[in-house]
This record gives sequence, structure tokens and C-alpha cells, in this order.
Amino acid sequence: MLTNAFHTATKFETRVREAEHCRLKRVDRVPVIALVQKISDRDVLKFMVDHDVTGAGLQQRVRSHASVKLQPSESLYAFVVIYKNDKITSETLLPPASTFREVDSKYRSDDGFVYIVYTKEDTFG
Repeated sequence: MLTNAFHTATKFETRVREAEHCRLKRVDRVPVIALVQKISDRDVLKFMVDHDVTGAGLQQRVRSHASVKLQPSESLYAFVVIYKNDKITSETLLPPASTFREVDSKYRSDDGFVYIVYTKEDTFG
């Protein structure tokens, strides 16, 4: 799986402070780092996602983001990546029906962020 540019370029302590700041500032939201390499002009998108938004809801938000470029024939897939001690310990498809309250409790990395890797695939050949 692809590594996250934000995760590798930012020290652990800095990521922890940033996640804590986000969580204290907006207690009703989850800090999410999304890797959208080869789909966007930017490699990393940061979101503060409401607890009641589903995985499919965030996927729709990412798809409609101005910097994300997809053809009508391309599908967007989301994988949740869990980091522990700066190593990937788990990768799984983002459950589309799960709320981000559930995603956060199950897939939060040890620095306090939820990391999602988006990838695209042609659906017609």
C-alpha cells in the first residue's frame, strides 16, 4: 500500500500535537488525513469529519473536491490504514455504512489521526 506523505514527513510528536489540537477545538469531529496520490493535484487532503458522516459520505466529499480528477469511467476506493509505532499495522476497505464515530474508535492511529488512502480504478476495461 502507498505510504502517506504527511505521516512520513511529519514527526510523531508534531502529529500528536496537531491531532490533539484538532480534537480539542472541534470535539464533534474526527481529524482525517487522506492520501489521494495520482488522483489530485495535491497528495494529501486534511478533513475534519463530523461524527455522524459515513464512509460513503466522505468518499462523496473527496470525489467532489476540486483538486480530485476522475473520469466518469473511474471508481474511487478508500482504504483505512492504521499506523502503530510509525509502521502500518492494518489496511482495510473503509466501511461505507460506518459513521466516523465508529471508524475513529476502530481505526485511529496512535498519533490521533485516521488515515485513508484513496485509489482509482477503471470500471470499464
